[in-house]
Amino acid sequence: MFVSHRKTQPAISGHYHDKPVTTHLRELSHTLQEAGAGDTQQVQTAVNVCAWQLRQFAARQWDAYYPFLADYDPVLANRLEDRILKFAAALDRLECTARGATLKQARSCIPAPTVKQLWRVFNRDYRAFLAEQAATLLPVLGRHGITPVAGTPSQLGPLL
Repeated sequence: MFVSHRKTQPAISGHYHDKPVTTHLRELSHTLQEAGAGDTQQVQTAVNVCAWQLRQFAARQWDAYYPFLADYDPVLANRLEDRILKFAAALDRLECTARGATLKQARSCIPAPTVKQLWRVFNRDYRAFLAEQAATLLPVLGRHGITPVAGTPSQLGPLL
């Protein structure tokens, strides 16, 4: 789902965890809270792992939901896809910022957001998106007998 065309989607790996996707959000938040200034490699690795998990989750959702949803409610499908494309760009920026911090690269003299700042915004917005899915998408899927994919949170805890 973090892409616009089926041909360009990443392959779904059989090596994913069934834990709720929110667990990955919490784990990265915890790593960022605990990381010191010299832990750039640890932060980059944690960002990459979380981004990979989110992309895998999105790809599983795409395969399970969106062929049905595109026929059932194209407007909802397009709205959700638009949000997902924004998250894809945000994940790319987050990964690039983490990589730049590891390499100690500065792109310009204008202060850029830190990994922590980008993550706070992404985490807040992604959790809101999951809540929107829970309110709009999952009830429709349930009425049509479509089971949520592994990793779909059963409930959303407070924002971290």
